[in-house]
Amino acid sequence: MTELDWASLVGKAHLTLPPAARIPLGTLAITAGNLNDFSALAGKRLGGRLVLDLHTSEASEKTPPIVTLSLKGGVSAPEARIGKIDLGGTINDPVNKPAFNLKLALAGIEAQAIKGSAKLAAQGPLDALALSLNGAFQNVMAAPATLDTALLLDLPGKTVRLDRLAGLVKGETIRLSGRSQIVFGTEMGVDRLQLAVAPAGVAPATLSLAGTVKPKLNLHLRLAQVTPALAKPFVTGFDAAGVLSAQADLGGDIARPTGTASVTLHGFRLRNGPAASLPPLALQANTTLSGQSAQLTAQADAGKSIALRVAGKVPLTATGPIDVRMNGSVDLSVANAILGAQGMGVSGRSRIDLAVNGQATAPKANGQVTLENINFAHYGQGVRLTEINGAIVAANDSLTLQNVVAHAGKGTIGLSGSVGVLRPGLPIDIRIVARKAQPVTSDLLTAVIDTDLRAHGQLSSRLDVDGGIRLPSVVVNIPNSMPASVPQLTVIRPGEKQETSASSLVIGLDVSVLSPGSFFVRGHGLDAEMSGKLHVGGLSSAPDISGGFDLKRGFFNLAGVNLNFTKGRVAFDGSGVDHKLDPSLDFRADRNVQGAIASLVVGGYASAPKIDFASQPSLPRDQVLSMLLFGSSTASLSPTQLASLAAAVAQMTGGSSFDPLNKVRGLLGLDRLAVGGGSGVDNGGASLEAGKYVMKGVYVGAKQATGGTGTQAQVQVDLTKRLKLNTTVGTGGQVTGFTTPENDPGSSVGVSYGFDY
Repeated sequence: MTELDWASLVGKAHLTLPPAARIPLGTLAITAGNLNDFSALAGKRLGGRLVLDLHTSEASEKTPPIVTLSLKGGVSAPEARIGKIDLGGTINDPVNKPAFNLKLALAGIEAQAIKGSAKLAAQGPLDALALSLNGAFQNVMAAPATLDTALLLDLPGKTVRLDRLAGLVKGETIRLSGRSQIVFGTEMGVDRLQLAVAPAGVAPATLSLAGTVKPKLNLHLRLAQVTPALAKPFVTGFDAAGVLSAQADLGGDIARPTGTASVTLHGFRLRNGPAASLPPLALQANTTLSGQSAQLTAQADAGKSIALRVAGKVPLTATGPIDVRMNGSVDLSVANAILGAQGMGVSGRSRIDLAVNGQATAPKANGQVTLENINFAHYGQGVRLTEINGAIVAANDSLTLQNVVAHAGKGTIGLSGSVGVLRPGLPIDIRIVARKAQPVTSDLLTAVIDTDLRAHGQLSSRLDVDGGIRLPSVVVNIPNSMPASVPQLTVIRPGEKQETSASSLVIGLDVSVLSPGSFFVRGHGLDAEMSGKLHVGGLSSAPDISGGFDLKRGFFNLAGVNLNFTKGRVAFDGSGVDHKLDPSLDFRADRNVQGAIASLVVGGYASAPKIDFASQPSLPRDQVLSMLLFGSSTASLSPTQLASLAAAVAQMTGGSSFDPLNKVRGLLGLDRLAVGGGSGVDNGGASLEAGKYVMKGVYVGAKQATGGTGTQAQVQVDLTKRLKLNTTVGTGGQVTGFTTPENDPGSSVGVSYGFDY
């Protein structure tokens, strides 16, 4: 009698080994009350409890020795747990000729989000061991899953007879048609393996496999009725039509296969999204294997838009000769099914005549891709390129751009140079030359550009872009109305990780941008001309920009009254430690009021502009602000206007302000509510103004005098984060001006200047 006692591990055994016996006889009982005691040995935290009972009986002349065992309990680890383990049964003659009669039941299985249970049974000797497995699980790829299989194993003979196989995954069933025998070991092969995979409500796809893999290859494969419905449950949003079939008859051996194989795809097309209007694709590929190479022919057609042919010889090993030719044509308008949803369009044709030959380790390409009368337009941005012609010529290991010219307005954009597509590191040397090109023409922007840029380096590591861009003429128009802003949202589903770009390409910059003048900004009474020069250096990930643009002239025509810009400059002094561009501002606008000049001064940086007021002769800031806001001194302001002026001064200088209308504004659900008084529409009396943002960046409001003598409607449009345009129309006339909000772009409170008349 022996006993075991360590931590929660206890055991008792009564075992003897009679003469000539090959296994001990007796009983053994072990209990592990807390598997956490073994966490240090396992290298991870364990939990649960196991109880093992084992009994061996003595052999007789008629019966061999029998081992009876029982294992019960449960196990848990950080990655998974099994709530209940129940193993029981017997093993007859475990030494000479073991015969099993065991059953294992597992319940409370949990691994990540998957939960379920399984049962396994083993019965018979090793040369005829019947195995069965049944399982039912939840949350397998967010859906139920089942498995039911039975097989007969002949371990000494190295064969498996598959009697039953049925499963369910993501609503798709897989089922074995008839019995199949698999041979493994020195000889490997399969006899009549036939599977049917059926998506819900769709005819099943079938797989038939028969023959040997070694020592000789004599394999026959048939694949039929494969449709995109098989992939639909596994690919979110995927919905397509089409039928794929394949067959192969192979001989020889694995190292030098012979035989034939073919793949056919009919009517493949997407049924949702912009690509749903693409013509259906048909593909036919055939190959003949002859040891170490294969003769290939393939053709792909999509209506009258795509016609491609491929033929030649390819090696079946990493080394060997290659000789393949591709020819055909593509009508680029086929892409409009996708580009149209993005506000773009393309037309024209590309013809392909390419050949790849040489060794697989060092292939060479010859031929060309011809571009014929291609037109491209981005309607939303006003980009238009026409009559794009030229050729991309392949010679040995490089592609050369030959006479590639695009027309842009009355000018042209030309590309020349080469890319070493089959050379180590992918070296590139491309030149972009534009002459009086007008690629952008829209209601917002019209630009004429001259460029002489060169991109050179290696696409695998570093690319340098240098040269110059000249802007002979640029016109920026401020529209009367702005479209609604539609944000682009990145959707991340539960359990998914956000994809991040991990490109190792470094792009160096050495580009000068020159605007000699004729850089106009016009609209809503604004007429300004800028000129200047920039230099962009450093890296694309951390550009270093120096120089800037100066205001040559500029004014606002506000109902016959000019608010002149006397100074204006946007300068780039490089990027900060966080590599974010932050241009500096230096603008000044003046207004003449009764012989005094009131000025609004904007300085600092775009991320944190500093707004101040000055005047000649020097006056207090509240007087200057009054002249800009109301066109008069503080002495002629009403009490309400004085309160508004005090609040504005306090906010501009960073102090606090008292706003008694804030609570009422919130209760009414308005974005603006104010009481005023003075001149203009107020007619000397009090007025009430209320309004709301009807869409992002567009405010609509109304102003009514208490005396009923005048009404004004106001529309305010956010031109940039820090510049807003005001237009007021009513019985008092039209007023146009600008609003410069506080440093917080989200604030709706700001300081505006304009004229009432």
